[in-house]
Amino acid sequence: MVFKKKANNEEIVLSNKTREVTNEEVDLVLKKLTNATRTSSEITRTKNTVDIQLR
Repeated sequence: MVFKKKANNEEIVLSNKTREVTNEEVDLVLKKLTNATRTSSEITRTKNTVDIQLR
């Protein structure tokens, strides 16, 4: 997991080399690190990576 925060942008990148990242894992990270939800974030998925842009 990588968490980047700039003046006007926050981004979280989740990665798992052996399987897809689940929605439950995304929800847990958002809950623990931010006040955001999946619906208030822009989420881009690839096979083993999830990129979350916080609005």
